[in-house]
Amino acid sequence: MPNKTIITIAVLTYRRPQSLMCTLQSLYVLQEPENVDLRLLIVDNDAVCSAASMVEAYQYLSPWPVTYAVAPVRGIPFARNKALEEAMDSDFIAFIDDDDIADSKWIQTLYETLLKYGAEVVAGCMRYRFPTGHERLATLDLFADIATATGAQLPSAWSGNVLFSAKLYREWGLRFDTDFRFCGGSDHHFFAMAGKRSARIIMCREAIIYSDISQQRTKRRWLVRRSLRNGATRSIADRKINGLRYAFGQACCSVSSGVPYALRLMRGSIKGEVLTIHPFLAICFIAGRICGLVGLTPQEYR
Repeated sequence: MPNKTIITIAVLTYRRPQSLMCTLQSLYVLQEPENVDLRLLIVDNDAVCSAASMVEAYQYLSPWPVTYAVAPVRGIPFARNKALEEAMDSDFIAFIDDDDIADSKWIQTLYETLLKYGAEVVAGCMRYRFPTGHERLATLDLFADIATATGAQLPSAWSGNVLFSAKLYREWGLRFDTDFRFCGGSDHHFFAMAGKRSARIIMCREAIIYSDISQQRTKRRWLVRRSLRNGATRSIADRKINGLRYAFGQACCSVSSGVPYALRLMRGSIKGEVLTIHPFLAICFIAGRICGLVGLTPQEYR
């Protein structure tokens, strides 16, 4: 009988015991793909091992083997790299955040799509749920659904909902860049690097993860900082992968595309209108793009 394919599902966590418990409970009822052995890996990015007792208390509910590991140096790239280290004997690794809920068909759908399209990386669909009264935020670029069909090729991916081949880190030696330690964006950089190495990255709209948006993340200050950060980390990744000239060109394209938003803000100010936040956040993203050219970015995770 041939050996089964091993898929490790990695959950990175930092002092979120309650939401981590909900995430794990959703993983315990996943539908297992045919001829696959699933494994769960919880990587605690807290040096004092704050998640250990919760994982121990609930791991007996899991139908899959559960491994608990600690990445003591604070920073998302360190935790992600620890996950790669722990999953060296796996064929594929998937990532999900510790405040998200997986659909029961999530991993099965990702894996079947990866095989169907002969891809190295498959990114799934995020479905955001907002506090009452803030549903309009679903129209913002930060949360909007990506209008990309299943099977369409992507330039990069995101770690909140992704399955990828161990070839990326075992054979190609890719790692999450620790320069993104406090600003985020190491996932975009990692998968963009994989794409440059000829990895096929595709979209799977049917692989769904649900993410509850906290009240704090509905505030204008957080939305502005996240838009600035996204723009800055995109430029930093472009510069690292393709050089300053390419990053500068991409930033110029963003500035050009932002002219309509600037005009909307100007007209609204002259008329005294109450503007939607969307054009302002688009300009924040562009400003972040420019800041990223010189390495400036909000340190959101410090």
